[in-house]
This record gives sequence, C-alpha cells and structure tokens, in this order.
Amino acid sequence: MTQRDRVRLLLSAWAWVYAGSIAVFFVTDRYRVPLLPVLVVLAACTVETIASFTAADRRRWLPLWLLGTSACFAVTSPELLGVDVRRMRRDLHVHAALREADAGRFDAALGEFAAARALDPSDRKSETARRAC
Repeated sequence: MTQRDRVRLLLSAWAWVYAGSIAVFFVTDRYRVPLLPVLVVLAACTVETIASFTAADRRRWLPLWLLGTSACFAVTSPELLGVDVRRMRRDLHVHAALREADAGRFDAALGEFAAARALDPSDRKSETARRAC
C-alpha cells in the first residue's frame, strides 16, 4: 500500500466515523446544526475512496464499501434508532414558538405552541413555555 493509499484510507475512516456520529446526532437530538458544507466534503472523500476501489486489483473490496455506504443511510432512520418522532416534532414546534416570542410575534408563538400541544396534549413543557409567553 502506497503512502497516498494510506492517507486516503485514514481520511476515509475518519470521514466514516465522523459522518456516522453526525448522522446519529441529527436523528437523536432535537437541534439542527447547519453542517451541510462539512457533510459535502466528507461525502466527496467517501465517493473518491469508493471510486479508487474500482481498480482491477482492489475491486473485490467494492461491495464492502458500498454496503458500508448503504448502512450509513440506514443509521439516519429514526424508527431504527427508536427515536420518538412525535416528541421530536413537538420539541421543534416549542423551539419555534420560543423564537417567535423572542422576536415579539406572539400570535405566531401561540400558534406554534398549539401545534406542539396537538402533537402531545400531556406535555407540560409546552404548556409551561406557553404561559411564560
């Protein structure tokens, strides 16, 4: 293995681990951070690595790399990870309502709180935040 191949493999391994951690973060956490530029760079690194495995002497590893890439898409499934999608959507409405209230748009904030309450009527968090508004 050449020095270039070792560097490429190290970057690819880092990209896989980092992209996996970001995917899990996006699915399991209610906050959405704009990491698209970083993900594009990591995706380009992965595509370049997979393309390098199409050479005749390395072709036997291509199915493994494609399987790994497919597994990364499966990791982003909230149902697979057991994430409560309804709670996640409710939290998004609560945070949107708080942003609206901070901006002084109280009617819009109340609408967001109503949407959050409709998703989970037993939630005290949205009711407490609505009263503070």
